[in-house]
Amino acid sequence: MSKSKVDDDIAKSDFREMLNMAWMGFIFMVMFITYNAMENIEKPFLASATEDDPTFTADGYVALGILYLFFGISLWLAPSIISLIGPRVALAVSSLGYSAFIASFYLRKTWLVYGGSVVNGLSAALLWTAQGNYTILNSRPKTITRNTSIFWVLFKCSLFFGNAFVFFMFRGKTRIDHDTGNTVIVVLFAIAAFATFLMLFLRKPEHESQKRDEASLWASRVSFIAEAGPMEAFTRSVRLALKPRILMLCPLFCYFGFQVSYHSGIYSACVGFTRNLGEDSKKLIPLVGIFIGLGELVTGSILILKGTHFSKFKWGGVWIVSTGFVVQATCFFMVFLNLPNAAVFGDTYDTAILTSNIPLCLLCGMMIGIGDGCFTSQIYSLLETMYPNDSSQTVALFNFINALASATSFYSSTMLGLHTQLLILVLTGLTGSIGYAVVTAQVKRGVASQALSTH
Repeated sequence: MSKSKVDDDIAKSDFREMLNMAWMGFIFMVMFITYNAMENIEKPFLASATEDDPTFTADGYVALGILYLFFGISLWLAPSIISLIGPRVALAVSSLGYSAFIASFYLRKTWLVYGGSVVNGLSAALLWTAQGNYTILNSRPKTITRNTSIFWVLFKCSLFFGNAFVFFMFRGKTRIDHDTGNTVIVVLFAIAAFATFLMLFLRKPEHESQKRDEASLWASRVSFIAEAGPMEAFTRSVRLALKPRILMLCPLFCYFGFQVSYHSGIYSACVGFTRNLGEDSKKLIPLVGIFIGLGELVTGSILILKGTHFSKFKWGGVWIVSTGFVVQATCFFMVFLNLPNAAVFGDTYDTAILTSNIPLCLLCGMMIGIGDGCFTSQIYSLLETMYPNDSSQTVALFNFINALASATSFYSSTMLGLHTQLLILVLTGLTGSIGYAVVTAQVKRGVASQALSTH
């Protein structure tokens, strides 16, 4: 086969990779318009419902903690299920759980809210393991950062649309009344159901539709996912969990979970509960979500345009992760100055170290999003490089650890003040970033040694 023919095939394959990732990203954007908006307002939403009906005792942090707990536990089974039904079917089936989650808030029943959290946690485990699997099956080592970023930019656009809708609904309101809450739930449920319909049109992963000459090894690596039995997939997950490099990355995985819970439900609630920002501070909750999405979009766009450029640098990934941590650590310090310690628990007129102001709240939201985008792209890229034969298992392990960390963070928010949580975030983020740098150095030395041994 001529070199021009090979180059042409590679170009066509790259285009199909990008198309698959863009389509999945669009579907996730539609679906998470609903979930991100609901997760963002869940704590104040349920607090308002309790004011209307004292017999209703569901707590937003507890509900989210339950969700992430079941998400983490069920991740051990997700690779086995994917080995039986494949990532596309898994994505379609798991999306039903997100519709059930939204619907569970309509009747304001404690058991129904917590039950919806359980269902969504089980579904999320299958969804995100399948998403990571599908991403790697549609990528090569040189394109994984770009493809992840394409998906992430589209996916994170959900933060704009869902929160913009909620912002419009909450304008001028000091609390979330029953009728407004029901309108939000009905609209979000309809969008979630539409996303499930779109899941039926996901394309086959790229390696199934064409074998590339320059990536035959890559195709053989990922084929194990479809060929291994469910018990083998499970046992390999257990063995991977005990690998020294995975253990060294555990602080990073924990930090990722802590900062996910912080930006997805805790920080925005703290802003909404800080009454010194205005009597109608609840409208700031979706506005913070929009600025978090803006930060994600900034990072994702840069990585799409320059992802291949960064991959050429020996320590490109370390620089990206370090940048993400520095940005978020700076953000946490500004939040420490701008919001009172008691804001995490509910409405408060306590004063912060500085006079609480809205522009700083929004800037911090954007900085959280920038850091999250840095960590997300590089974690997936490193896992793909470390264990390419076990993509679904490594993704499941990563999500398992960060899900348990998220659950712990949500539960602790009922007891620990905001400032204590910020300190925990900084310490785990620093430890995790150092661990990432050490593991990256080990992986690069291993790749270099392997390359020398082949010559």
